[in-house]
Amino acid sequence: YYYLFRGVLDAHRTSLAAQIESRNKSFGIFAAHVGKAQRYLEGVLSGELPVNQQILSLIQEIFNLIPDLDQPQLKKGMIAQTNDNALVLLQANLVRTMLALDNLIENKIELQRKQEIDALDQEEKRKKKEKEEKDKKDKEEKEKREKEEKEKLGNIGKEDKDDNTKKE
Repeated sequence: YYYLFRGVLDAHRTSLAAQIESRNKSFGIFAAHVGKAQRYLEGVLSGELPVNQQILSLIQEIFNLIPDLDQPQLKKGMIAQTNDNALVLLQANLVRTMLALDNLIENKIELQRKQEIDALDQEEKRKKKEKEEKDKKDKEEKEKREKEEKEKLGNIGKEDKDDNTKKE
């Protein structure tokens, strides 16, 4: 039954692929900036570059913003938050998929109804055409019989005239 959901999944996959590509680019840019900071710090350590307190304080601030993952409560909180987010995504995908399935079923039922109506219409047209052809054939046969009767009556009338002329 995968083909039933193919259209639904493709739309989501495209959106997901765009999000992944965007995040991948962001991580690449982040890695480039971290590399610059690393080269600066290595240059300062080797004595090639002078120490700049403003740069060092910004780097210190970055490290201070990183959460301490060794705390059990932080781990539990992050896991719970991640699970909650995953559950919301799962529910949203289930609802979206169920709605798409419902629409697909409704479309199938409507298509079947239309096909049945079309079949009945075609049957009705066929019967009407057969009746018209039969009526036309009957009419032609009737006209043919009437013509033959007229010819017979015309021939009988001629024979009577011929008989009368012979008697005289």
